[in-house]
Amino acid sequence: VSRRQRQMCIRDSWNILFLILGSILVFGLALNTFGLMLSLAAMILIAGLASPDFRFKETLAIILVMDLLAWLIFVYGVGMLVPVWPVFM
Repeated sequence: VSRRQRQMCIRDSWNILFLILGSILVFGLALNTFGLMLSLAAMILIAGLASPDFRFKETLAIILVMDLLAWLIFVYGVGMLVPVWPVFM
């Protein structure tokens, strides 16, 4: 493995790390203002960008399934008082 290939691999690894951590940060900061549904969607979309095989349609399907599961588990099942939709809606 050449030095250039190692440098590119390290750079790509940092980009992936920052996208994943950034998606978690966005979720945490946006939850109270944008609600569970949009915050979770943003987190999944940003984290999905870390994959070299990113496909928008597949990511959209994952967002829909995860939003439904999050609502069923946390809001309906556990009864958490978390905003589901944005404050401005």
